[in-house]
Amino acid sequence: LLTPAPGAPFDLPSDRVLVNLDSEETGVKTVQYLSSLGSTGIKFWQINTRSDEYKDWVSTAAEEIRKEGNQMIAHATTLEQAKFALENGAKLLVHSVGDVEVDEEFLEMAKENGTYYNPTLIVSAGYMLAYKAAADIEPIPVNDPNGCIDTRTKELITTASQFKDHPRLTENFKERLRSFNYEEDMPEVIQYENLKTIHESGIPVVVGTDAGNPGTLHGVSIFDELEAMQSAGITAEDLIVMATKNGAESMRRGDDFGTLEVGKFGNLIILDENPSQDISNMRSLSHVMIKGNLIEVGSSK
Repeated sequence: LLTPAPGAPFDLPSDRVLVNLDSEETGVKTVQYLSSLGSTGIKFWQINTRSDEYKDWVSTAAEEIRKEGNQMIAHATTLEQAKFALENGAKLLVHSVGDVEVDEEFLEMAKENGTYYNPTLIVSAGYMLAYKAAADIEPIPVNDPNGCIDTRTKELITTASQFKDHPRLTENFKERLRSFNYEEDMPEVIQYENLKTIHESGIPVVVGTDAGNPGTLHGVSIFDELEAMQSAGITAEDLIVMATKNGAESMRRGDDFGTLEVGKFGNLIILDENPSQDISNMRSLSHVMIKGNLIEVGSSK
């Protein structure tokens, strides 16, 4: 990920995931290096549209991405960021445009680019749920009938209150947390409306959760995201396509998986209930098949 942040907040000494884009040279060299490793997507995390110099660095890196035959991915949560990313050829917009309603110019740019849109509707609320648990106000609500969550994460969830004296959890902040209601406060209306508009305009949408962020758990969060997207007005049948075919194509892997066709990997899930009627039926997993190997849910093999 390329970012304007000098002190990349998610970097660890043994796991550097962010590169501070501080010059044209840094951008070009990073793109060349990542492309040489076989990368099929390079993400810009937060685009500082207030700095003309930084925008020039992004444009130079984006041009190098095109030269390398790679794809630009953009963290874009404002319409201005999203349009700038589209101007520079972004093939995937990650996270919802949430400041204003998208306009016709945005829709036309995205369609002309062949850009995919990944709304990640639930991730922001996940932070609040994690903070509530850490403040010993309420445990993180988990709907995990298939046992997706690993043992270590379960332990952290159930013992989150050990962090209740953390300096971040001030009394004022705790008051905000106590008043936060997941069902009522989670939906960010503009994000939901923009998702429906974008889908209805014909721009391909994919399903992703930003799992790994506080309160957004790997595995099980996909169900929460699908249900949130359904509540935004997307039909269950369309959601199934978004989560399979569209996702594979956005990764340039449509020839390998994403649909059930001869010559593709035999990846599928078997459910007890019909997900095309209600996407929450995705939780009724009984088996998964990975590359032709059938595995019963709950089995270790």
